[in-house]
Amino acid sequence: MTGKLLGAALIGAAAVWGFAARQRQLRQRRELVSSLQQALGHMASAIRCQRQPMTPLLTELARRQKCGGYFAAVLREVESRIPLQTAWKQAFAELPDGETAEILLAVELTGDETHLLAGLEYAQLRLRQLGEQREQGDRRDRRLTGAALFACFYGSVHGAIIVKPSGDPQAVVTEFFDDMTAGNYTAAYEHMEGYSTLGLENTPDSETAVLAYDALKASYSYKLYGDCTVDGLTAKQQVVFQYLDLSSIGDDVQSKTEENLNSIVQSRSRSEVYDENNNYLPAVTDEAYSAAVQAVLERAQNYYTTTAFEVELEYTNGDWYIIPNSAMLSALTGGTVN
Repeated sequence: MTGKLLGAALIGAAAVWGFAARQRQLRQRRELVSSLQQALGHMASAIRCQRQPMTPLLTELARRQKCGGYFAAVLREVESRIPLQTAWKQAFAELPDGETAEILLAVELTGDETHLLAGLEYAQLRLRQLGEQREQGDRRDRRLTGAALFACFYGSVHGAIIVKPSGDPQAVVTEFFDDMTAGNYTAAYEHMEGYSTLGLENTPDSETAVLAYDALKASYSYKLYGDCTVDGLTAKQQVVFQYLDLSSIGDDVQSKTEENLNSIVQSRSRSEVYDENNNYLPAVTDEAYSAAVQAVLERAQNYYTTTAFEVELEYTNGDWYIIPNSAMLSALTGGTVN
């Protein structure tokens, strides 16, 4: 028994060391995402409210602790007369995290102020969602790792632990998507492991975001495809899901916004449209953008898309729980999370 205890202790110590190293890595990744999200929010605010030029804005952002090095790299390239968009892509292509890099590389820094702000705010939203999902996922990993360490120690001393699952995983999938399509988000979230929320129950800050989220929720429909396959403590179920692809409406919203701005310019006096620096007044761009979103969403069904993905489940604590994957999260959030 002493030998078993010693062996279990050594195994446990090695596992704990590896777990701690992994947690440090995950924490640093979350902190970088949070820092970038805050930086993009500051950029949008400085451009909208202060009309701050890009070079001094980049200089300010380059002093940030977690993400300043990337903005410093952009600034160096811009000062070397490299175009801003090119400098941005070169700097953020160096991000060690592929998902975060994808979000930053999609930001377009060309076009007018409305287009620029829309891109920054969209990227900020995606970073916030990514950070929330990773925080939930990391908590789940910590919980499962703790259970695995216990099983490792117990099994080393007493022998294997055998768990036989009960319940119907397919019924859990059905209940989850029934609740999601009916707007019963709190009930739906109870079937998820690692995520306490997807944020769909929250009311967005802006009127246009409310319109988009309402249209997204109204677009949901689903059906199960094939049988649910069970393998030990895991299960899989194919789902066909319809949703409003929010990522596909951007070009049409931008085009309609420009059309609305042209109409406003033709119908109002110059002082009602431009400020002293010949830029659109914020109220004018907000009006044009809001009207564009409403017009596009009146034809929301034109942007519906159908996708198929695999729902993964895990048996834990005496019940089956859905483990959200990227395909499922992307569909539920209208394609805004990849």
